[in-house]
Amino acid sequence: MDSKQRKYYINVCRPLNHVHVGSGCDPLASACLTQFNNGKEEVLKSNIGKGIHRPVIERDGHLLLEFTDGQSCIETDKTVTVYRTKIYLECSKGYLSVGPRFEEMVGACTVVLHWQTEAACAIDTAESPNTTPCAVKDLNSQYSYNLEPLMKKSGFYSVPGGNGQKFNMNICSAVPGDDCKHEGANLALCNGDKSIYGKVNKKLEWSDDGLLTLSYDGKIDSKTGRTMKIVITFTCRRDIPLGIPRYIRKDGENYLFEFGTSLACLPKPVDCLVTDNVGNQYDLTPLARTQGNWQVVDTRSSHKDLTYFINVCRPINHMTNSTCPGGPVGACQVSKGKRFSMGYVQSNPVAAEDGSLSIHYYHGTLCHNTTKHQGYRSTRINFYCSNTEHDPVFEGESADCEYTFIWKTLAACSFKRQVGKDCKVEDPLYHYHFDFNTLKKADSSHYKVTGGGYTFMLDVCQPLKLKGDYGLCTSKSGVGACQTKGQLRMDLGQSNDRLIYTDGDISLRYENGSLCHKKFNRTTIIWFKCDHSKDGTHLSDIKYINETGDCTYVFEWSTRRACAPYKMGECSVRGKDGQQYDLSDLALPNDNYIYDNRALSKKKYILNVCSTVVLKKGMACPPNVSSCYVDTNDKNPKTKYHSIGEVSRNPLSINPSGHLTLTYQNGEQCTGMKGARAQTVITFQCDEKAMDTTPRLLYHENDCVYNFLWITSKACPIATKHDSGTNNCTAVNPLTKYTFDLNKLHTGTGYHVSDSRGHTMDFNVCGAIKCSKANKSGACQDETTGDKRQFNAGNYNKHLEYIEDGLLALNYSGGEKCHHNNHARSTVINFVCGAKGTGIGQPQFVDETDDCTYYIAWHTELACENRVKCSVETSNGIVDLSPLIKSSGHYIAVPDDLNTQPGTVYYINVCRPLNPIKHTLCPSNAAACKVKARTRPQSLGKVNSAPRFNSKDGSIIISYDHGEKCLAGNRTITSKIYFYCLPGLSQGHPVLVQKTACQYKFEWYTNVACTKQQTENATNCTFYDSSRLYTYDLAPLTKRAKKNKQLLDI
Repeated sequence: MDSKQRKYYINVCRPLNHVHVGSGCDPLASACLTQFNNGKEEVLKSNIGKGIHRPVIERDGHLLLEFTDGQSCIETDKTVTVYRTKIYLECSKGYLSVGPRFEEMVGACTVVLHWQTEAACAIDTAESPNTTPCAVKDLNSQYSYNLEPLMKKSGFYSVPGGNGQKFNMNICSAVPGDDCKHEGANLALCNGDKSIYGKVNKKLEWSDDGLLTLSYDGKIDSKTGRTMKIVITFTCRRDIPLGIPRYIRKDGENYLFEFGTSLACLPKPVDCLVTDNVGNQYDLTPLARTQGNWQVVDTRSSHKDLTYFINVCRPINHMTNSTCPGGPVGACQVSKGKRFSMGYVQSNPVAAEDGSLSIHYYHGTLCHNTTKHQGYRSTRINFYCSNTEHDPVFEGESADCEYTFIWKTLAACSFKRQVGKDCKVEDPLYHYHFDFNTLKKADSSHYKVTGGGYTFMLDVCQPLKLKGDYGLCTSKSGVGACQTKGQLRMDLGQSNDRLIYTDGDISLRYENGSLCHKKFNRTTIIWFKCDHSKDGTHLSDIKYINETGDCTYVFEWSTRRACAPYKMGECSVRGKDGQQYDLSDLALPNDNYIYDNRALSKKKYILNVCSTVVLKKGMACPPNVSSCYVDTNDKNPKTKYHSIGEVSRNPLSINPSGHLTLTYQNGEQCTGMKGARAQTVITFQCDEKAMDTTPRLLYHENDCVYNFLWITSKACPIATKHDSGTNNCTAVNPLTKYTFDLNKLHTGTGYHVSDSRGHTMDFNVCGAIKCSKANKSGACQDETTGDKRQFNAGNYNKHLEYIEDGLLALNYSGGEKCHHNNHARSTVINFVCGAKGTGIGQPQFVDETDDCTYYIAWHTELACENRVKCSVETSNGIVDLSPLIKSSGHYIAVPDDLNTQPGTVYYINVCRPLNPIKHTLCPSNAAACKVKARTRPQSLGKVNSAPRFNSKDGSIIISYDHGEKCLAGNRTITSKIYFYCLPGLSQGHPVLVQKTACQYKFEWYTNVACTKQQTENATNCTFYDSSRLYTYDLAPLTKRAKKNKQLLDI
C-alpha cells in the first residue's frame, strides 16, 4: 500500500463510531483522517469537523452537509483556522449503497466530498399500490414490488429452525389445512406445538434504507405485554427466480427469517451466463437484443389477434408510437392496439437437470380481474439446445396467465470446461498444457495486492505461509487468500491446485472462506489473462477487480503462462526507395483485432500483427495461428475455429503497387481450392490522420485467400526529423507539409491579458509592442499597484515553431532581469487548434514559473490543420460526442473511491485540448491533465484519434496518448475515457475508476452516448427521444396553428 495513502472516516448527523486505528479518532468528531505509513494505518487528523449543523438545501436534489469546528489547521496563507468537511449530496435514484467520493481540498483545511445517493432525494413514503395484497411501491423509484407469486395456494414452506424445531410458513396468506390454526383462525406461520405463531398480514413494508419486509404479529407475552413478531426480510437474489425462506435467529421477542428471491430485485438487465450443477456453462447473450425485439404470434385459433414482443436478459426496446406499461419489462402482449406488460426482468436464466434453460419474468399487468383466476401476467421462456437456429414459438397460457414460449437455439448448447490438477490444465481442443507452478511463492513470502480499501495476500495453487497472528487466515489451515484492513483479517477461501479452462479462459477458485453478511462464505476467483509482455511474478501483473454482492473477490492476473504457443515475425521492412516501415506498434501482447462479419456471413475474424493471436475467452484459435475466423453458427468448440494463416519469419513485404502487405500462410485445407491452404493478406494504406483503426475484410477467394484492407498512420514510412520552424510567422508540419500562417494575428496595438495577481501583460504576435526602455519587446509586463513599473518580458521574433501534434509556439526570450538578476524574463505563447466556431479566438494568461517565464495560451482556428472527428459508428447507429466538447471551462473527473490523495484534481476535455486554466500550467496540448498540490501538472495524453466503438460492452472509447513520460520504462502516459449510454436528461460527468503508472481509465455515463433511434412519422404528432426517455407532444401546436392560419398564410 502506498506509504502516503489516506482514508477519510465520516458519519452523518452524529459523531463517528469508534475507529479501530491506534487510539481512535476524537469521540466528538464526525469526520477523521488516517494515513498509511509502510502499510500501517495511523490517525493523521483525529477531528476534521463536527456534525453540529443541519443539512442545507442548495437546490432541488442537492444538499450541503458541513462539519465545522475541527482541530486547529494552518491555511496556505499561514493564517490559523480549523479543519472543516463539506459533503455535497446529490439525489441519485438507486444509489443508496454507494459511498461518498473525495473531490478536492480547498486550501489546506477544507475537505470536499461528493455523494450521489437516494437519501438526498425528497422523502416519499412507500405505499401499497392500489391496495394490492403482498405488494408495495417505492415512490422514489416508482417500482412496485409484488411478492404474490411466493404465496402457496396449496401446501406451505417447511423451514428448519433452531433446536430441531420446524416452522410451517406461507407468504401473505394462511397455511392451508388444519396444520396452523389458532383459536379457529388460520395462521401464516407456526411451529409444531403452536407456541410460536404469526397471524396473516398482506401488507409489505419498504424502508428508507432499501429493506423489503413482511411482519406477522404473534402472541402477547403476559408478563411484559410485548407482542411477538415474525419478521421476514426479502433480499435480492437474481440467480433465484422464486426461492425459499430460511430461519436466521431469535432477536428478543422476534423471530427473524430471510427470503432470497429475484422478486426483491429492481428490474434491470441480468447476466445471460448460466452454469448448471455439473459445471457446464451456457451463454444466452447472443439472443439479447439492443435494437428491436423478438416478435411471436399466438398460434391459438381463438387468439389470432395476440402478438408478443420479447427480449432475453434485458428489457424490450422501445416500440414505435407506444410503450409497454410498467417500464423495464422483458415481454409485452399486444392486442388490437392495447399493450400489456408480461413481467419484469429481474432474475438470471437457470439450468434444469435435463439440460434445458429457462428465464422467468414476473409481475406483469393484472389479468382475469375479479375472477377466481385473477393474477398477474408472467412469462416463461424455455430454451433447448439445437444445431440449427430457430425463432421463439408460443407454447401456451396457464389459467393464471403464465405465458410459455419454446426456443430451440444454438445459444442453449453448453460449452464444456476442463478442470486440471497439480496447478496445470490442458486445453481440450488442442491439448496444450498450461503450467502455473512457477507462479508459486517458494519461500514464506506471498503476493500482496491492494484495492477497494483493502490489502489482499494471495498465493497460487498452495496455502499462504503467513508469519505471526493473522486471525482467521492463520487459525485455519489451507487458506489461499487473506483480506486485511486495520485489525481485520478474513479468510477468502481454501487453496487448491485445480485450474479451470473454459473456452479460452483460465481461472482458479478458492471457496469456503469465512462467513460474510451472515449468509455467504467468502470466495476468491483469479482470472489468468494472457499477456506475452508480463512474467506474472510481479505485483504490477496482478489487479484487484471487485467484490460481488455474494462476497466473491475477483482478481485479474496477467502472465505469459496463460498464453498458447507464440510466434513472432520480423515486423519492419525497407523499400527500394530506402524508406523504412515498421508495424511493431500494431502488435498486441494481450489482445487481438476483431472484424465481425456475423450480419452477412456468420463469421467473426480474429487477427494479430506479426505475431500469433492471443488466447482469450471466445478466441481459442489453434496454436501458432495469426489469423482465424469463428463460425458463429457452429456451437461445437472443436470445429468452430478455423485457421486462415500462420506468421512466418518475414511476413512483411511491399507489393508491386507500392503498398505494405502482411501475409499469413499455411492455414487449414481450403474447401474451395483442392490441395491449397488458407492464407490471409492484409494490405496497408498510409494515412497520417488514421489513428486507432482496425482492419476490414474486402473479399475472399474461394474460401481460401482472405483479403483485408487496413488504413492506418502506422503504415506510413518512418519520417526523419525536419526543422519545422521559419522566420516569417509560419510553421510547417514535417509529416504532412501543411503550413500554418499566424501573420493575421499581428496587429498595431497588440493584445492585453491579466494574471489576476497585480500584473497585466501586453504582447504582440511576431512583432513589437510598446514598452519603456525596450525597442524589441514582444511582451511587456505592467504592475497595476505600487510603483506601476513596466518590464520587458521578452524580445519578439517571428520564429513560429511546430512543436508536436499540432501545437505551435512563439518564444520571446531575453527580457529584463528578475529575482535579483537571477533570471531573464521570457514569454511563451502556445497556439492550439480551437473548437469549431472559435475563429481567431482570444488569448488567455495561464501561469508564471519561478524563473519568470510567462505562459499564454491561445485557442484559434488558425492553428487547425484537421480536427479529430468526435463521432463514431456503432452497431446501433452513429454516436456524436461533440455536445460534450467544452469551448471554455473544463470537466473535473471525480475519483471513484476515497483513497485518492488529497489535493489531486483531474481536468478533462472531450475530443479537444483543455482550455486554459488560470494559474494551472497544464501542458497546452493536453486533453487530460493531473494537478497535484505542490507538483508540476502532468499531461495524461493528447487528442490524436477519433472515438471508437467497443463491441464487447457497447461503450465508446476515446484514447489520449503521448502524455508525460511515466516511471515504468520508456513509455508515455495514456488515458482512456469509456462512455456508456445512460438514457435520461443528464449528460453526466467523468469518473476516474482505475490508474496505473502509465494509464488512467475514466468512465462517463451520459445520454450523449446513446444512439438516436430512427423514428417514423407519427399520426398523433408525438416524438420519442430514446436518449432522454422523453416523449414530445407537438399536437397542441397544430391547434394553435389553425387558430392563427391567417397569420401563417401571409
